[in-house]
Amino acid sequence: PVFVQADGPLEVCSDTTFPLNGTISGGTGNGSWTASVPGGVFTPDANSLNPSYTPPAGYIGNITFTLNTDNS
Repeated sequence: PVFVQADGPLEVCSDTTFPLNGTISGGTGNGSWTASVPGGVFTPDANSLNPSYTPPAGYIGNITFTLNTDNS
């Protein structure tokens, strides 16, 4: 079976870049992050297990992140 884990929760200030940390085991380790708020940026990209995320400029509020896997 495939096991996916993402760290959290995390509180940050507005307009702050912060790290996301994920692990996938029991499969290929391929995954991608999504955010509940459009307009943010994953660096280097959403397919990295441990990207940095920059929320949309001026955004204040909660963002839910999901780490998905292709289950292979």
